Amino acid sequence: MSRLIRNNVPGIDPSAFDARVRRELGTAVAHPTIPKPALESPTPPQERSPPPADATGSSPDGAPRPETFVRKVAKWAKRMELRADAWLHQRHSLLKAEVAGLRVELHSLTALHHRLAEQTERAEAQAVAQAVAQAETQAETNRTVAMLQADLQFQQRRLARLSDGVSPHAAVEPSAAPDAEAIDSLYLAFEEKFRGPWAEIKERLRPHLERLRKLQPVLPGKPLLDIGCGRGEWLELLSEAGIEAYGVDSNPHTVDACARRGLNARHADAFAHLATLPDEMLGAITIFHVIEHLPTNLLLRLLDEARRTLRPGGVLMLETPNPENLKVGACTFYYDPTHLRPIPPLLGTFLVESRGFIDVQVVRLNPYPDTAIIIEETEAAKRINELMYGPQDYALIARRA
Repeated sequence: MSRLIRNNVPGIDPSAFDARVRRELGTAVAHPTIPKPALESPTPPQERSPPPADATGSSPDGAPRPETFVRKVAKWAKRMELRADAWLHQRHSLLKAEVAGLRVELHSLTALHHRLAEQTERAEAQAVAQAVAQAETQAETNRTVAMLQADLQFQQRRLARLSDGVSPHAAVEPSAAPDAEAIDSLYLAFEEKFRGPWAEIKERLRPHLERLRKLQPVLPGKPLLDIGCGRGEWLELLSEAGIEAYGVDSNPHTVDACARRGLNARHADAFAHLATLPDEMLGAITIFHVIEHLPTNLLLRLLDEARRTLRPGGVLMLETPNPENLKVGACTFYYDPTHLRPIPPLLGTFLVESRGFIDVQVVRLNPYPDTAIIIEETEAAKRINELMYGPQDYALIARRA
């Protein structure tokens, strides 16, 4: 019975049921039905058998027997217990079905979350790719604009100088000549501070003299032309070696510096001067630290003019900053405001070969001094020294086919 009460069967108040059972049981035990003795004829006391109970489980006077009532209550309680067990089993089955449904829903939500995460990741990757593409496009546009501006400035300066010898009334942009003059006058001081003193640059160029002697025999009437001769360090080395040579430069101040040293230098635009030379007139052409100032179309034109004016087998020697050195490519190259862009050795080699030159050699020059490098016997230190403190310049040496 206590188990039935704990099961909380719907429709039955356990407290009321317990009170009723206790009340009925207490009444049955406290007031049992006892038959009265007969008054007619007294008889000696003797044992009497209990009156027979009828089929309903009651004594003849109609009072229910306590044990019969308890059995009925027990049967009723058993039925209620079975009903409670059936209800609990049904409820358990419903809960299991509900849990199974929730698991299916959770699985569906998890799959949806994964799909949304993948879509978000793809969208973010596409956004990053688009941003990178836009940045690259903008950078390429900026480079193209810078090249065109530099080309325009170069042509304006050239036009201004050419107009000096054609007509005093030639139409030149008013600001072109003063700007060019200001840059030209400043360039001597710039080379002294950033490129190096005269004597230092002369010693840097001395190894080129030995290379030239091995490749270029002295031929009468086939001089060497130094394009962009600057202050004349290379011309002085050639003069001391007895090699016939002269130079041209568009900067009148550097040409005056060469003249004061007794060197054969001419104030002229390189393209204009080459245009006046007949085919195969020159034995060699040297162009040191000039090509990084030129847009691609003018660089190719310069190489074509060099090939035309060189004799077969004549030597072409170029020198330019080496962007394989990260400090040069990222910093020192831009000390010169007239530089356009660095030219890597592989690109320089390709351009020279594409214009008909053969036997192209790349010679890397002028590494940083030992005091600048990392003194460690490790692979990392070796790699850093190569990338940061390696050759600052390189030369391209080729022959005309």
